[in-house]
Amino acid sequence: MLTKSKRFDRMLAKAKEFMPSTYLNRYVAPKFQLMVRAEYAARDELETVIHQGTIQKVRAHTGYCACVTCGKVLWWKADKKSGVEGIDTGHFIAGRRASILLEETNVAPQCVFCNRHNHGMVEAYSRWMLEVRGKAEIDRLRMLNNQVSRKFELEELVTLRIGYMDRIKVAEENIDAG
Repeated sequence: MLTKSKRFDRMLAKAKEFMPSTYLNRYVAPKFQLMVRAEYAARDELETVIHQGTIQKVRAHTGYCACVTCGKVLWWKADKKSGVEGIDTGHFIAGRRASILLEETNVAPQCVFCNRHNHGMVEAYSRWMLEVRGKAEIDRLRMLNNQVSRKFELEELVTLRIGYMDRIKVAEENIDAG
C-alpha cells in the first residue's frame, strides 16, 4: 500500500499533466459526486420530497439512495455494463462554477429522470433544500455562486481528491457491512 505522501506525490505528478480546471472537472468533481452518493447510500433513510410536495423520510436498504425530489429509490452507483440504473448527484444551484462545485450542501441524490430529463426538478428541490438545509444555507450557497469563481491549486485538488477517495472507501465498507 502506498504511504500518504507517496500517494499524494504520484497523484500530483499525474495532475501536473493538466490545467487545474481540467483536473478539477475530470478527476476531482466526479469523485466528489460519487462520494456524496456513497455517503447517502450508507444511511438507512433520507428526507425526500414526495406526495404532493411534502417532505417525508424514505427508508432505503443500505446501498440505495432515494431521489430527494421524487422519492424513487435506486442503487447508489450505475453499472453500465450490467444495465443497473443508478442515481445521480443533483445540484441545487446548477453550473460548473468552482466557487460552488464542491459544496456538499449544494448536492443530493436525484434520479436520472428528475436530474437530467426534468432539469433538476427545481421547485421540488427548492422545497427540499428549504426544509432540510434551511434558508440560511440556501442564501450562503447563492452568495458563493455570485462570487468570482474560485481558483484551485493542483496540490489542493489532489488533496481534495484523496480525501474524497478515502471517504468513498469508508462509505463502501459501510454499504458492504449492510
